[in-house]
Amino acid sequence: APDILIKVAVGTSLATIVITACMSIYSHHRKGAVDWALFRQMTPGVLIGSVLGGLIADAVPGRWMVIGFVLFLFAISANMAWGRVHAGRALPGLPGLSAVSGGVGVVSALMGIGGGSLDVNLPAFGGVVASSVLFAPLGAWLAHRLPDRLLKRIFAVFLFLLASRMAYALL
Repeated sequence: APDILIKVAVGTSLATIVITACMSIYSHHRKGAVDWALFRQMTPGVLIGSVLGGLIADAVPGRWMVIGFVLFLFAISANMAWGRVHAGRALPGLPGLSAVSGGVGVVSALMGIGGGSLDVNLPAFGGVVASSVLFAPLGAWLAHRLPDRLLKRIFAVFLFLLASRMAYALL
């Protein structure tokens, strides 16, 4: 059933995010590029937002999850391709940071889980985790060597192609 496919895919994605995020954080930490105080401030909002997003996702049919995901990818790819790099801009105070963190949690849950249960495709999970262990250090290395604008534009093209393929599959 198509409704369950998106839920298995995003459930697998969510499960792999835990491992890939840990590998990425570790790689960036080794380069001195993790602000642990900011991490601690954002974590509660992200966790609360993730729970709220999971509750919302539980009520959304699979086809609408795909449509939302495709629209999200197009929006992010456009922003990355044409948006300005804002490194070094001032962060909002704690209330603003908490609100943004909660929003990140909601969106992450909606894009990473699609139902009340977490269905994980174990071979896909294993493949993504294995490649993350190998390639997260390379990604961190590139992120610290390539210009921000170039890095964003390369990723924007990747997201646009992915969104286009998914949109075509919806037809």
